[in-house]
Amino acid sequence: MEHEQAPDGTGDDAVDQALTALGGLADRPVREHVAVFEAVHGALADRLAEGP
Repeated sequence: MEHEQAPDGTGDDAVDQALTALGGLADRPVREHVAVFEAVHGALADRLAEGP
């Protein structure tokens, strides 16, 4: 399976900061992935709720 390279940024600092947590998943035990996904999901949902 091929992995796509992430873009340099989204242009939204809050989104970019939330997504940086995904970069370290390969180095973390699988059992910790759910907590990371939940944290990223929460941060993105908060940002979306803030609006433009």
